[in-house]
Amino acid sequence: MGDRGPQRDVKALGLEDSSFWRRERLQGYLAIFTIMTNVVRELVGALNLRSVEAFLRFVERHLGGPPGLMKIFKLR
Repeated sequence: MGDRGPQRDVKALGLEDSSFWRRERLQGYLAIFTIMTNVVRELVGALNLRSVEAFLRFVERHLGGPPGLMKIFKLR
């Protein structure tokens, strides 16, 4: 195993906006969006709700709105 030298900091080198990192970041956002879309779709079906709007009303009524939902996922 050879020494590759000191690790380079991507931000310090100004490479964070290269097309590679931009593509990686956008693919990450797409993955998160896809996962959340699938989760909401599954929840709507599992809770026997008729629409995403009904899901949002359910969240508001039973969980206290977005803060309650975020608490479940420990996002705050």
